[in-house]
Amino acid sequence: MNPAIVLGSKEGSAAKICRLLEFFGVPSHVHKVESWNQLLSYPADGEKLKLFGSTRMILRFLEQIESKPERKQFWGTRIHSV
Repeated sequence: MNPAIVLGSKEGSAAKICRLLEFFGVPSHVHKVESWNQLLSYPADGEKLKLFGSTRMILRFLEQIESKPERKQFWGTRIHSV
């Protein structure tokens, strides 16, 4: 199972979400919204991503995706659930 991607910072609420997910046996990884393009190659096996985060982080992520038309394809091809 690929880890869930938690949008945010390692010091904030994202770290708490990771601890909660790992308590229930779901591996997770904190990822900054600003470096979203690194998600294009993660995970390497091509499995779709499962995103977690606060409403603010998800909105920031969506704003970055929607800012350029070529990024919108990322949503349909790489995101499983939010």
